[in-house]
Amino acid sequence: MKIEVYFSVYHTLHNPPFELSRGKQQEYFENPQRLKNILKILEQDPEVFEIHPNFSTNVPNIKEVHSEKLLKFYAEISKYLSDDDYHIPDTFAVPKISLLPEDITKRSGYFCFDSATPITRRTFSASLNAASTVVKAARKILTDKNKIVYAAVRPPGHHAGKDYFGGYCYLNNSALGAHVLSKKGRVAILDIDYHHGNGTQEIFFDSDRVFFVSLHANPAYAFPYFWGYPEEIGEGPGEGWNLNIVLEDDADNRAYLQKLGYALDAISKKDIDYLIISLGVDTLFSDPVGGMMLTEHIFEEMGREISKLKLPTLIVQEGGYDLTQVGKCVLNFLTGFLG
Repeated sequence: MKIEVYFSVYHTLHNPPFELSRGKQQEYFENPQRLKNILKILEQDPEVFEIHPNFSTNVPNIKEVHSEKLLKFYAEISKYLSDDDYHIPDTFAVPKISLLPEDITKRSGYFCFDSATPITRRTFSASLNAASTVVKAARKILTDKNKIVYAAVRPPGHHAGKDYFGGYCYLNNSALGAHVLSKKGRVAILDIDYHHGNGTQEIFFDSDRVFFVSLHANPAYAFPYFWGYPEEIGEGPGEGWNLNIVLEDDADNRAYLQKLGYALDAISKKDIDYLIISLGVDTLFSDPVGGMMLTEHIFEEMGREISKLKLPTLIVQEGGYDLTQVGKCVLNFLTGFLG
């Protein structure tokens, strides 16, 4: 069996010069080289990975996931910025107010929740291309339920909510893919990024069509801090359809697999038709942004264990910032999933 790989061609358009993190100017870790390194290693095995570029920025029904206000802001600030310019919000609305300021650069603080997610003139185009790639991959799953499809995309998406962005994320790729699949059946999103997928949780918090399960670092000290606690179980029709599983930074391979087993057992008890994996490999011990105590070899076993659910599966790239290992970790996961 092959894994079909769809990648967002325009991801290189988004490449801010730096980010602000913990009050300091730092290199921008979510850079184009991440995806280039993943694709480079997958291209070495064409008998296993069938790679397709996606040039489209068309995302049907995007307004069913993201607010018109947010999308309008992206379009307007894209026109405002010059080709060599970038913008980092410096004033944040907490709590959000009903009116937006006239100054477009101040509106960003209405929608953004951190200072590590810069916007350039081409950020929106790159984000639409990533989202379009995932939607295209999701539709492939619908045409052939035996398929395993991997969406190699950036910017990532799981921190983006209905009307906010942050954590390197502008549009929620996995949520848009789940929205497509949920029209045909119930979906489980398994988020194994180091960080909690707060945006995905918020989008489906009151839904019983999408079961969101996240394994992540303790938000008491790890980004995004204000979301990701076990008591967040969903609300209304979605009560019991949100599961947060917290790990500590000293979690090793064995501890992680134990928690993963708990997550897979929870998914198996739901009536699920499709699986989306928000794949972050920033749990690797050497990752500069995340980092638990996991070694590169564990990702193969993780893929193998998740594949036992035997569900049509869409794998969406999220984090992973060790440029020397990100491609190898993704390869290990995908080959493990194939078995």
